Amino acid sequence: MFKMSSESIVNDKNCKEKFLDHLKSQENSNFNEIKKPPDIKDDSSSTISEKLKKEKIGMLVSGISVLFGSCGQIYTKIIQKTYPEDFRTVQFLFLRSFTIFFFAIFHSYIRREKIMYLRDIPEKKWFFMRTNANFFGVACMTCALWYLRATTCIIIQNVHPLFVLIMSYFVLKEKFYFRYILGIIICFFGALVMILNEAKVKVNKMKTFSEAERSIGLFFAFIDLFFISSVKVSNKVMVNKKVPIGTQMFYVSISTMIYSSIYTIFFGGLCFKTGYLLMCLIHGIFFYLGNITQNYALQLCPLSKIILVQYLNVVYIFILSFIFLGEKIFFSDIIGASFIVGFMLYNSYYPLPVK
Repeated sequence: MFKMSSESIVNDKNCKEKFLDHLKSQENSNFNEIKKPPDIKDDSSSTISEKLKKEKIGMLVSGISVLFGSCGQIYTKIIQKTYPEDFRTVQFLFLRSFTIFFFAIFHSYIRREKIMYLRDIPEKKWFFMRTNANFFGVACMTCALWYLRATTCIIIQNVHPLFVLIMSYFVLKEKFYFRYILGIIICFFGALVMILNEAKVKVNKMKTFSEAERSIGLFFAFIDLFFISSVKVSNKVMVNKKVPIGTQMFYVSISTMIYSSIYTIFFGGLCFKTGYLLMCLIHGIFFYLGNITQNYALQLCPLSKIILVQYLNVVYIFILSFIFLGEKIFFSDIIGASFIVGFMLYNSYYPLPVK
């Protein structure tokens, strides 16, 4: 009897120990569940959601930047039509650079950012490209605007985002998607459709240009593709290296002044009409605003995604050129533009994944 009691006691003790061990393990399990964040995936999705939000803001700001650029190009055409005998591309760029110069200093002062010395600027080859390609790119586009409609110039220029996408893949190591190839085909076809309308219009109010002269305009418009693509990529490199936009614009204005001065010394061609000088100076405002908004957009979104917003200028230019320049819009213009805008809408409706 005593033996049975002893065994019973031992068994009871073992049962109690097992029960206590079970409670302890259950408590530890519950503690671990509490301690371990239950929403690790939520944190991850929250990070992705925040990235998407930043990218959307970046694209919106980029759209505003494109609007400033479109206004600047329409305004260039207005200057040319207002002073057809006096307009000179290099003097126009020279005068505009003064506005950019003072805006850069003022902007840096307001932001309390010092303009960096050349020796302190990283990625000097890309910085050189940023400051120099800008002058030659704008010069080419300004020449093209003299011979071609503003709408046609913009359509040709809209091929450049696809070159930027290719460059961003090799230079910035951003992902390249198949839809970019599709975009190249669509946009190039759209540009060709628009170019065919050049023979139908009187571009300059002084004369109708010949086929050879229109070819000159097309040549400069296509050369501009190289320069503008280089500027976009180098601008992103400067953003990645934290080079302030005030510093970038300061040296852009300096390089423009130098090139313009050298050209003017050898070839002359100056106009001193007050209205003309004032209009050229005002143009610098559009250029500067376009650059600072684009620079901010690049801080929020990859270049490969932001550059697609550039196609919005087709819409802007159609509206602005119709309102301010009275340029005709042909049915084939709408067809050509629909290919480009259609690609942009598709890309917006089916966004690329966030890295």
